[in-house]
Amino acid sequence: MIFEFEITSTESADFSRLIKIKEDQTFLELHNAIQRCVGYNDSQLASFYTIDVMGQRNKEISLFEMADEDDDIDNFVMDVTMIKEAFKGDEKSLVYVFDFFGDRFFTLSLVDKSAEELIDYPVCTLCLGDAPEQISEDQSLFMEEEMTDKKSDKIDDYLNDPYLMDEPDENVEFENLDDYQDIL
Repeated sequence: MIFEFEITSTESADFSRLIKIKEDQTFLELHNAIQRCVGYNDSQLASFYTIDVMGQRNKEISLFEMADEDDDIDNFVMDVTMIKEAFKGDEKSLVYVFDFFGDRFFTLSLVDKSAEELIDYPVCTLCLGDAPEQISEDQSLFMEEEMTDKKSDKIDDYLNDPYLMDEPDENVEFENLDDYQDIL
């Protein structure tokens, strides 16, 4: 069985992608297909979430295992969780969070289930509009400001150091390491 998902974003009204994937393929394969078809850098964390009838996020399907052995939480990981496992009941959509700091996400709506064709899956069958930036401008500006502030703080701390010598003292004699030869 082939699942066809329409991917949309609340940030861009003209953005849409259609991806077809086999029901026994993993969420990691879906994640990689999404990353490729929107042109994102795959070094960022991402997670899928199932959505209940009230639109609330339920089960998380994460890129890496995040739970400890002592946690009683079901932990789903992309590389071992198959697509069909998230669609056992009346589930019709998922959320794909690609920017955790900004809580930015795509909505994946299940639009069709069909018989398998003789092509390689996953495959993107429709690309409309430009994808939103992977990292929001607000976040990147914040990161730049934070780095600039840290650099200037370090420089200010250094310049305000009361023990900082403006010029070296020429009368200071340093010990010779050869005097310690017998200790070594």
